[in-house]
Amino acid sequence: KQWYQRRVAITAGQHLSTAAQHLSTAAQHLSTATQHLSTAAQHLSTAAQHLSTATQHLSTAAQHLSTATQHLSTAAQHLSTAAQHLSTATQHLSTAFLQLHKKIAV
Repeated sequence: KQWYQRRVAITAGQHLSTAAQHLSTAAQHLSTATQHLSTAAQHLSTAAQHLSTATQHLSTAAQHLSTATQHLSTAAQHLSTAAQHLSTATQHLSTAFLQLHKKIAV
């Protein structure tokens, strides 16, 4: 009976030792997983910063495009006004030429 009790105690001790090894290994895996999660969180944070910066750059680019479009529109208006003045000047030159021609013909 004592031999059996010793054998049971030894076997139980071996199981406890094996369980402790598994718990130790599990703790190591949890530690490694925690490190990976921390690294992933850092990468996500960096990605969020890059996205924020990219959004700011896109916003600035959109503003510059809007300003450029306004300047192009204003330039087109000035070109149109210049064309009108050229047309009016041409009409006045034509009228002056006709009047001079009539005076010379008389």
